[in-house]
Amino acid sequence: MENPTQSRPHDADGGPAAAMAPQDSDIRELTHVECWKILGDSGIGHLALRAQPVGVDIMPINYLVNERQLFFRSAPGTKLEDIVLHPHVAIQIERLQEGRWFSVVLKGTATRLAADDDIEVSGILHLVPAQPGDKFNYVRIIPDAITGRTFAAR
Repeated sequence: MENPTQSRPHDADGGPAAAMAPQDSDIRELTHVECWKILGDSGIGHLALRAQPVGVDIMPINYLVNERQLFFRSAPGTKLEDIVLHPHVAIQIERLQEGRWFSVVLKGTATRLAADDDIEVSGILHLVPAQPGDKFNYVRIIPDAITGRTFAAR
């Protein structure tokens, strides 16, 4: 039986990942145009928001992009409550395409749409929720920053 107080040889040098041979990852920053294209083509991402009473929640959402703004639907609950209290959020998507990984992060301010005109113009009524349930709350994220990168898949 292994003694739990003894460290294994790979723990001392950074663990198994540190023992991997360095690889040319060919990392490239994406332009804003490329970021919006990847974000617009995906439709599924992870929403990160400040949670109550402490911490950060990360949850999958399906969304649409319209006029360089991001929109999603939500059922009532803590997600909407957290957005009201802390509207600064981030969306992250990943995509494997033609042997390359693409990762895009959008940071912005989320607000619940209340005006019928805003809801209709956004196109959100045409977004079919990925999960069942009544999702009659519509949220817009106005971007503050968008960044992305691509690198070779291994």
